[in-house]
Amino acid sequence: NNNNGGGGGGALGGGNDPKRHWTAGKFRAQSIKRLRKAAKFATTLERLTTSTKRAPSAEDADVVVDDDDDGAENNDASDAASSAAVVHPPVDEHTRMEARAYASWMRGNLALEQNQWQTACSEYQMALTLCESLASDVGGSGGGDSSAVDGSDVDGNGMRQLELLDFFTTRARNVIAPLLRYCHYELQEKGMSPTEKISFLQSSSSISDAPNDPLQSKLHSLKAQTLQSQATSGSSMSQIIFRENTIAVETKELRMALLKIQDLKREWEEDAKGSSGNNNNNNNASGSSDSKFMELLSGYDDAISLANQELKQLSALKSGPAVNAKKFQLQNILGYCKHQKLKLVMGRNEDLAEGIVRRNKKKGLTLKHFEEAAHLYDALLQDARAVSSLPGGGSPEDFDGDAAAAAAVEDEFLLEANANILRLRSLRCYYLAQMHGSPRVGKHAEALA
Repeated sequence: NNNNGGGGGGALGGGNDPKRHWTAGKFRAQSIKRLRKAAKFATTLERLTTSTKRAPSAEDADVVVDDDDDGAENNDASDAASSAAVVHPPVDEHTRMEARAYASWMRGNLALEQNQWQTACSEYQMALTLCESLASDVGGSGGGDSSAVDGSDVDGNGMRQLELLDFFTTRARNVIAPLLRYCHYELQEKGMSPTEKISFLQSSSSISDAPNDPLQSKLHSLKAQTLQSQATSGSSMSQIIFRENTIAVETKELRMALLKIQDLKREWEEDAKGSSGNNNNNNNASGSSDSKFMELLSGYDDAISLANQELKQLSALKSGPAVNAKKFQLQNILGYCKHQKLKLVMGRNEDLAEGIVRRNKKKGLTLKHFEEAAHLYDALLQDARAVSSLPGGGSPEDFDGDAAAAAAVEDEFLLEANANILRLRSLRCYYLAQMHGSPRVGKHAEALA
């Protein structure tokens, strides 16, 4: 049969895989079905580890009741048999705890998939408690085995104890604890505003940096949804003020980028305040602040890239009042983003230069300190010159659509930028003079003379 043959070839080639046409609901139903079966098996295993009934044997099958006259004797025999059937559990306490922890974890997974948050919390809490107890038991009994007279197996047992300690600790912290926090969040989510949700997630997800922490992904998703809703409604960052012009931000993508910058800047400032006030973990706090700072700079780069893309699209259009007005808006948005980024970098570099001088002033500044300060002020001078050449300014009526050919607008922004160039140039010259006037440089100068 050709049809059968064709069907067989398709099946061998994977073309008739029924899962290809499954919907998301079908996959979820299949997942719940398998989790239900796994939870059932785990519960059976838990029950078997705590069972006190002896398994039936061939001797039990030989007990037969002959007649009614021996009823009392049979009752006595059955009582004795039932008492003999009650035995101790087949495994030790440690194994029973393992089975209970595994069963609680599987039941929690099933409840999580079914959105039964209260049940999931209870089961995950039980699994977490049991895993922590198992880890403490293993850690406490690591070197307490006095039964081994010969020390040949001590090293092997010690290694096994370390493996078990790592296993239960990792399982509790990196697997069960994030799931438990996620269920707590879902229970508290009702009635919370988006800002309260983000605050709750930030405080919860900071406990664990595990890559599989569901709260981390929930936090990023909620932030993205909040930014998108704010950008769509136009209630936030719908306009900016740059060089005495109020510029409307019309595209949703640019509004989202500016809102993201706003959030990143707030987080960086909070981290910077925390690192300045925390002397015990100053290195960790400083590393976190540096990471936030780089994320903030990346956010500005994204906004600059978006503005450049829109300007590139407008460059192919013929000049006209509407096109020129749009170009004027984007040029000012581009100048605003570049100015904010440069101001951020310049403030950080000047703080570093002043910190070098302040920390070493009492001990005495050396040639190395003068070199570091002069290098920082050299970078500051370059950034200040970049600020003075930023696009933007003027009025929409005077803008002809060609920003490159337009003359610099002498407004307050430009005058302040030029004054800052003079200030930084004088400071750079001062530290260069200090550097060349230091004793070590003086000796080399006399030798050359």
